[in-house]
Amino acid sequence: MQKIYVNIIKSGDNYGCSWHDNTAGTVVVTSDTIESLKEKFDESLKLHIDGCIADGDELPPYLVSNDYEIEFEY
Repeated sequence: MQKIYVNIIKSGDNYGCSWHDNTAGTVVVTSDTIESLKEKFDESLKLHIDGCIADGDELPPYLVSNDYEIEFEY
């Protein structure tokens, strides 16, 4: 299983995080709570993967097969 490391930062009253892969692209999310941020990131990553697959983009196999685990770091 591949680990996806996502850094969480705080800016003012909000939290933000991003993840980048040279092949798959970038996912960026903001929210007012850490719990919501994590949920939104997971949903956004899945939508991004689905969109890439629908467009015929080449993705790393671990993303296509959903063989990854997200690890949030503070």
